[in-house]
Amino acid sequence: MEIEMVKCANGIFAPAFEHDLPRLTKFKNGEMYTFSAKLTRNPAFHRKMFVFFKFCFDHW
Repeated sequence: MEIEMVKCANGIFAPAFEHDLPRLTKFKNGEMYTFSAKLTRNPAFHRKMFVFFKFCFDHW
């Protein structure tokens, strides 16, 4: 199960979208769970970088 979460200022993670709230009811309060988190790439920067690589290759 993947749920998009946002870290709030007080250090608590909250779901990014309202439609993920029912999926979180499967977890019990007070229980301990292990999550793995990863930061996703910025797609606009990724696109820009590959356009730059193409420009460099074309002018090489």
